[in-house]
Amino acid sequence: MPIGVQAAGHGARIPADGALLIDTSALREIEVDPATNRARIGAGARLLDVVMAAEHHGLAMPAGYARTVGAVGYTLGAAMAGSRGSRGSPRSQFARSTS
Repeated sequence: MPIGVQAAGHGARIPADGALLIDTSALREIEVDPATNRARIGAGARLLDVVMAAEHHGLAMPAGYARTVGAVGYTLGAAMAGSRGSRGSPRSQFARSTS
């Protein structure tokens, strides 16, 4: 039996005819550790929710605020060709806010 994983982001919902489809949208937990500037996020967390949780602890990361973008896909670089700039990938950009 084929197995597929439905990302939490804004990708199209796909039919899983004859396959087992794993939907990660309910896995939305977010834990922010301000002492290490790191966050642990569930596979279904949205990027906006991660940004808001970080801001609650005085942390920030360069990211858009689109409500439908999945945090895991964004962090791993999905659809990011040409937009990384000089600071590298998003997963390395979780830092203490200066404002």
